[in-house]
Order: sequence, then C-alpha cells, then structure tokens
Amino acid sequence: MYHFEALPGKEKIDDPGFKARIDAIVRDARTVLSVGWRQDAGYDLFNWLMAHGKEAILVEAWAGNFDGFNCPGVVKIHGDIEAVEPLLSVKALGVVLWQDGPEHMEMDRAQALIRKLQQRAGAIILATPNGEQGQDALDGNEWERHRSAWYIETYQELSFTAQVYESGLIGFWRK
Repeated sequence: MYHFEALPGKEKIDDPGFKARIDAIVRDARTVLSVGWRQDAGYDLFNWLMAHGKEAILVEAWAGNFDGFNCPGVVKIHGDIEAVEPLLSVKALGVVLWQDGPEHMEMDRAQALIRKLQQRAGAIILATPNGEQGQDALDGNEWERHRSAWYIETYQELSFTAQVYESGLIGFWRK
C-alpha cells in the first residue's frame, strides 16, 4: 500500500482542511508529473487525471514497472527523475507528485532535486515514510532501497506544509 493515493477522495488524511488543499492542488493543475509507479499502485490516479482532462506524465526508473505501465494518454518517460529532470524543462509543470520516492535517494541529492523542481513547478506533493524505515530492493528493483529518512523537519526545511498520517508523512509546497 502506498503512503498517499493522490486520487481526490481516497487519501486517508484525518485533517479535512489539509486534505482539501492537497485535493485542490491536483484538481487545479493542468499538467501532473508523477514520479514512480508500481503495479500494486494500479491506475486510479491516472484514470482520474485522464477523465479530468489533465496532461499526465509518468517518470519511472525501473524497466519492470515502466514496461508494465499501460494507461492510454499518459506520457511515459523511462528514467531516474534526477537524470531526466533537465529534459522536463520544456514543460510547464503544474504539480509534481512524488509519493513514496524521495526516501529512495540520498538526502542531499533528493533535496537538491526538489529545489530544482520548486523553480519550475507550480506545486509539489511529497509522501514518504515517517522517519527511519529501512527497505531493501523489492523483487530485484534496486530503486526501492531506502537511502534517507524523512521527518516533518525535513519537509519544513524545503518550505513544505506537512503532517503525519498513518505510518507516513505527506506534505505540499505551492509557489
């Protein structure tokens, strides 16, 4: 199960005001860049985006996940977000959804990338485990290994509004 399902109406966030702000970010964006996907995540988010006329872009690093993704209308980019980020500079990014992802990078690299994305995106929504939650490669996917631990203070250092929910953290930054 993912820490955050970015489909409006499906998040398990107790604070209705906080949830409404996240829903509005996704609802109001024209272009949505989603970083990472696994088959157990399904297609709800992408089906919702397509049904609501959004331009959806998926960046996925692991070939097994990339090859398994099949959602009509979604632009697929095979690669690591850090490596493909310069290619995205031609796109106006409404919102970047990076759920269950920043913890898979070393902290300094993840923070530097988020700062770059803040220069171009209208908003960013992040979700990570809360604190140290070790994880190795899953099913041979080395991209799943946890390389950093995220806390409320980590989000705040990046100017995100964040809160704890279930076993994770979720936060947003808006230009």
